[in-house]
Amino acid sequence: WNGNPMSDGAGITWNGAAVGATYNFIDVVLAAYRRVKQRISWAPVLAPQAINTGDMIIVLPYSMIDCLLDHYTCWSVCDGSQYNEVALQSYEARAFRNGLLGGMFGAGQITLDGQLIPIMGYDWNLIKGPKTGDIYFLTGSIGAIRVWEGEHLSAAAAASQYNDHGFFSTDGGRVLGKVDVDNECMELKLWMHPRIFLRAPFLQIRFQDVQCDKPGGFISPDPTETSFYPETSFTVDECP
Repeated sequence: WNGNPMSDGAGITWNGAAVGATYNFIDVVLAAYRRVKQRISWAPVLAPQAINTGDMIIVLPYSMIDCLLDHYTCWSVCDGSQYNEVALQSYEARAFRNGLLGGMFGAGQITLDGQLIPIMGYDWNLIKGPKTGDIYFLTGSIGAIRVWEGEHLSAAAAASQYNDHGFFSTDGGRVLGKVDVDNECMELKLWMHPRIFLRAPFLQIRFQDVQCDKPGGFISPDPTETSFYPETSFTVDECP
């Protein structure tokens, strides 16, 4: 999204191809949703499945949720296609905006072509600057067919490969363990190797560097971010 606000902007691209400056964020999200639906229709296993609420979700930083819901409200009920702060303050717009609250994850929801899309707030690695972040449109399943799978590599198989070196597996083969003893000191070490398996990467979408201006700016729990909460909210102590 090239650091532009959700209303529109210059330099916005779709897989490297230019997107017209007259298209706003919801226009592009809707087009991307329709592209995902088209790809589903091409997959013989997925096409017969009915899409349930929660099969597709939007994930973005908590600080950007208000921007998305405000912009979706204006896109839905304001005059014209552009963001209109005055129209957004009308009684009808406020009532519509309040109707977007709640949802499956408590962060809100929007509707695309009649399909309810829940919103999930998540801050880690999604905040990209003082007022920009990445937004994901994720498809986790299509009806009864799961697209994302989480699994643990077998700790039992790993322990057997170490033979007599004292390794063991626990928690149903999900955790590899070892106890080190030095004199009367004992140290327990545990390892896990989880991974995510994705069957349909062609159904996942990322919007990069979307701008969101809001009172108070962004805060983040991630110490690597410029908006890390403790440092931006309190005076940092300096060691002599």
